[in-house]
Amino acid sequence: MPSRRRVLGLAAAALTTTSGCVAAPVSGGAPVADVHATRPQDGKTRGEADPISVERTVTDADYEYLPSNDTVRYPATMSGGEVDNYGYAPFEKWADVETLSVAAQAVRNRFAQRFENTRFVSAGISNPEGEPLQVSVSHRTLLDESGDVIGKPDVSVSRLVEATPSSITATVGFSGQTATRTHPAFVVWDAHVPLAVREENDSE
Repeated sequence: MPSRRRVLGLAAAALTTTSGCVAAPVSGGAPVADVHATRPQDGKTRGEADPISVERTVTDADYEYLPSNDTVRYPATMSGGEVDNYGYAPFEKWADVETLSVAAQAVRNRFAQRFENTRFVSAGISNPEGEPLQVSVSHRTLLDESGDVIGKPDVSVSRLVEATPSSITATVGFSGQTATRTHPAFVVWDAHVPLAVREENDSE
Protein backbone atom coordinates (compact mmCIF):
# COMPACT_ATOMS: atom_id res chain seq x y z
CA MET A 1 0.00 0.00 0.00
CA PRO A 2 1.46 3.35 -1.00
CA SER A 3 1.90 6.09 1.57
CA ARG A 4 -0.96 8.58 1.93
CA ARG A 5 1.28 11.42 0.71
CA ARG A 6 2.20 9.53 -2.46
CA VAL A 7 -1.44 8.58 -3.07
CA LEU A 8 -2.52 12.19 -2.77
CA GLY A 9 0.20 13.21 -5.22
CA LEU A 10 -0.88 10.61 -7.76
CA ALA A 11 -4.51 11.46 -7.16
CA ALA A 12 -3.90 15.06 -8.18
CA ALA A 13 -3.21 13.84 -11.71
CA ALA A 14 -6.47 11.90 -11.76
CA LEU A 15 -8.77 14.58 -10.37
CA THR A 16 -9.61 16.00 -13.78
CA THR A 17 -11.38 12.70 -14.57
CA THR A 18 -13.08 12.20 -11.23
CA SER A 19 -15.13 15.33 -10.79
CA GLY A 20 -18.88 14.82 -10.62
CA CYS A 21 -21.80 16.75 -12.03
CA VAL A 22 -22.26 20.18 -10.47
CA ALA A 23 -24.86 22.81 -11.23
CA ALA A 24 -25.66 26.28 -9.97
CA PRO A 25 -27.57 26.40 -6.66
CA VAL A 26 -31.33 26.53 -6.87
CA SER A 27 -33.45 28.77 -4.71
CA GLY A 28 -35.95 27.57 -2.13
CA GLY A 29 -36.11 23.98 -0.95
CA ALA A 30 -37.23 22.05 2.08
CA PRO A 31 -35.87 22.50 5.62
CA VAL A 32 -32.60 20.70 6.24
CA ALA A 33 -34.29 18.00 8.30
CA ASP A 34 -36.26 16.90 5.21
CA VAL A 35 -33.34 16.73 2.81
CA HIS A 36 -31.96 13.31 3.68
CA ALA A 37 -35.23 11.40 4.10
CA THR A 38 -34.55 8.20 6.04
CA ARG A 39 -30.83 8.87 6.46
CA PRO A 40 -29.45 10.97 9.32
CA GLN A 41 -28.02 14.36 8.39
CA ASP A 42 -24.24 14.36 7.81
CA GLY A 43 -22.66 10.92 7.69
CA LYS A 44 -20.99 8.16 5.73
CA THR A 45 -22.04 4.65 4.78
CA ARG A 46 -20.97 1.85 2.44
CA GLY A 47 -22.74 1.51 -0.90
CA GLU A 48 -25.40 -1.19 -0.89
CA ALA A 49 -25.62 -2.24 -4.56
CA ASP A 50 -23.92 -5.41 -5.78
CA PRO A 51 -20.21 -5.17 -6.58
CA ILE A 52 -19.28 -4.38 -10.19
CA SER A 53 -16.23 -4.90 -12.39
CA VAL A 54 -14.73 -2.60 -15.01
CA GLU A 55 -11.70 -2.63 -17.32
CA ARG A 56 -9.70 0.08 -19.04
CA THR A 57 -6.65 0.13 -21.30
CA VAL A 58 -4.55 3.29 -20.99
CA THR A 59 -3.51 4.61 -24.40
CA ASP A 60 -2.92 8.29 -23.59
CA ALA A 61 0.38 9.45 -25.10
CA ASP A 62 1.10 11.52 -21.98
CA TYR A 63 1.69 8.28 -20.06
CA GLU A 64 4.80 6.20 -20.57
CA TYR A 65 5.89 2.87 -19.12
CA LEU A 66 9.61 2.59 -18.37
CA PRO A 67 10.45 -1.14 -18.29
CA SER A 68 14.00 -0.61 -17.02
CA ASN A 69 12.70 0.15 -13.54
CA ASP A 70 9.00 -0.81 -13.84
CA THR A 71 7.94 2.84 -13.51
CA VAL A 72 5.15 4.92 -15.04
CA ARG A 73 5.57 8.52 -16.14
CA TYR A 74 2.27 10.35 -15.72
CA PRO A 75 1.03 13.96 -16.04
CA ALA A 76 1.44 15.47 -12.57
CA THR A 77 0.08 18.94 -13.38
CA MET A 78 -1.69 20.33 -16.44
CA SER A 79 -2.65 23.79 -17.68
CA GLY A 80 -4.86 24.63 -20.64
CA GLY A 81 -4.92 20.99 -21.67
CA GLU A 82 -1.13 20.81 -21.78
CA VAL A 83 1.17 18.96 -19.38
CA ASP A 84 3.22 21.25 -17.16
CA ASN A 85 5.07 18.61 -15.18
CA TYR A 86 5.41 14.86 -15.14
CA GLY A 87 5.60 12.59 -12.14
CA TYR A 88 7.03 9.09 -11.81
CA ALA A 89 5.79 6.16 -9.75
CA PRO A 90 6.38 2.40 -9.60
CA PHE A 91 3.80 0.63 -11.75
CA GLU A 92 2.09 -1.09 -8.82
CA LYS A 93 1.69 2.17 -6.89
CA TRP A 94 0.47 4.01 -9.97
CA ALA A 95 -2.02 1.19 -10.57
CA ASP A 96 -3.41 1.61 -7.05
CA VAL A 97 -4.63 5.10 -7.94
CA GLU A 98 -5.36 4.53 -11.63
CA THR A 99 -7.71 1.64 -10.86
CA LEU A 100 -9.38 3.87 -8.28
CA SER A 101 -9.89 6.57 -10.92
CA VAL A 102 -11.38 3.99 -13.29
CA ALA A 103 -13.66 2.74 -10.51
CA ALA A 104 -14.90 6.27 -9.78
CA GLN A 105 -15.64 6.84 -13.47
CA ALA A 106 -17.66 3.60 -13.53
CA VAL A 107 -19.77 4.90 -10.64
CA ARG A 108 -20.36 8.22 -12.42
CA ASN A 109 -21.42 6.38 -15.56
CA ARG A 110 -23.81 4.28 -13.49
CA PHE A 111 -25.42 7.38 -11.98
CA ALA A 112 -25.76 9.01 -15.40
CA GLN A 113 -27.74 6.00 -16.59
CA ARG A 114 -29.96 5.76 -13.50
CA PHE A 115 -30.67 9.36 -12.56
CA GLU A 116 -31.99 12.21 -14.69
CA ASN A 117 -30.12 14.84 -12.69
CA THR A 118 -27.01 14.43 -10.57
CA ARG A 119 -26.38 18.05 -9.61
CA PHE A 120 -24.68 18.43 -6.22
CA VAL A 121 -23.63 14.78 -6.44
CA SER A 122 -20.05 13.79 -7.28
CA ALA A 123 -17.97 10.62 -7.31
CA GLY A 124 -14.24 10.83 -6.79
CA ILE A 125 -11.30 9.17 -5.12
CA SER A 126 -10.36 9.32 -1.47
CA ASN A 127 -7.62 8.10 0.84
CA PRO A 128 -8.90 8.90 4.37
CA GLU A 129 -6.42 8.63 7.22
CA GLY A 130 -6.44 5.08 8.58
CA GLU A 131 -8.78 3.78 5.84
CA PRO A 132 -8.20 2.01 2.52
CA LEU A 133 -8.21 3.72 -0.86
CA GLN A 134 -11.86 4.18 -1.77
CA VAL A 135 -14.40 5.68 -4.11
CA SER A 136 -16.19 8.52 -2.37
CA VAL A 137 -19.66 9.59 -3.50
CA SER A 138 -20.61 13.03 -2.20
CA HIS A 139 -24.23 14.13 -1.62
CA ARG A 140 -24.05 17.81 -0.67
CA THR A 141 -26.77 20.21 0.40
CA LEU A 142 -25.93 23.91 0.16
CA LEU A 143 -27.13 26.31 2.86
CA ASP A 144 -27.05 30.01 3.42
CA GLU A 145 -25.75 31.29 6.73
CA SER A 146 -29.30 31.28 8.14
CA GLY A 147 -29.51 27.55 7.59
CA ASP A 148 -31.94 27.76 4.66
CA VAL A 149 -31.40 25.39 1.74
CA ILE A 150 -30.18 27.15 -1.41
CA GLY A 151 -29.27 24.02 -3.38
CA LYS A 152 -29.70 20.28 -2.96
CA PRO A 153 -29.46 17.09 -5.02
CA ASP A 154 -32.58 15.82 -6.74
CA VAL A 155 -31.49 12.32 -5.72
CA SER A 156 -32.06 11.35 -2.08
CA VAL A 157 -29.23 9.89 -0.01
CA SER A 158 -31.14 6.63 0.33
CA ARG A 159 -31.44 6.21 -3.46
CA LEU A 160 -27.78 7.11 -3.88
CA VAL A 161 -26.72 4.51 -1.32
CA GLU A 162 -28.90 1.90 -3.02
CA ALA A 163 -27.35 2.70 -6.42
CA THR A 164 -23.71 2.81 -5.24
CA PRO A 165 -21.86 -0.52 -5.51
CA SER A 166 -20.37 -1.82 -2.28
CA SER A 167 -17.12 -2.29 -4.20
CA ILE A 168 -15.67 -1.95 -7.67
CA THR A 169 -13.06 -4.29 -9.13
CA ALA A 170 -11.09 -2.34 -11.71
CA THR A 171 -8.53 -3.76 -14.12
CA VAL A 172 -6.08 -1.43 -15.87
CA GLY A 173 -3.92 -2.41 -18.81
CA PHE A 174 -0.96 -0.34 -19.89
CA SER A 175 1.95 -1.12 -22.19
CA GLY A 176 1.58 -4.87 -21.74
CA GLN A 177 1.21 -4.62 -17.96
CA THR A 178 -2.03 -5.41 -16.14
CA ALA A 179 -3.20 -4.64 -12.61
CA THR A 180 -6.46 -5.40 -10.83
CA ARG A 181 -7.65 -3.83 -7.60
CA THR A 182 -10.93 -4.00 -5.68
CA HIS A 183 -11.92 -0.71 -4.05
CA PRO A 184 -14.78 -0.09 -1.59
CA ALA A 185 -17.28 2.67 -2.30
CA PHE A 186 -18.87 4.95 0.29
CA VAL A 187 -21.56 7.62 0.20
CA VAL A 188 -20.86 10.75 2.23
CA TRP A 189 -23.57 13.33 2.83
CA ASP A 190 -23.46 16.73 4.48
CA ALA A 191 -24.92 20.23 4.59
CA HIS A 192 -22.50 23.02 3.75
CA VAL A 193 -22.36 26.82 3.54
CA PRO A 194 -20.40 27.62 0.34
CA LEU A 195 -17.34 29.82 0.66
CA ALA A 196 -18.84 32.33 -1.79
CA VAL A 197 -21.83 32.80 0.52
CA ARG A 198 -19.60 33.30 3.56
CA GLU A 199 -17.38 35.79 1.71
CA GLU A 200 -20.41 37.71 0.43
CA ASN A 201 -21.81 38.04 3.94
CA ASP A 202 -18.43 39.04 5.36
CA SER A 203 -18.15 41.86 2.83
CA GLU A 204 -21.51 43.38 3.77
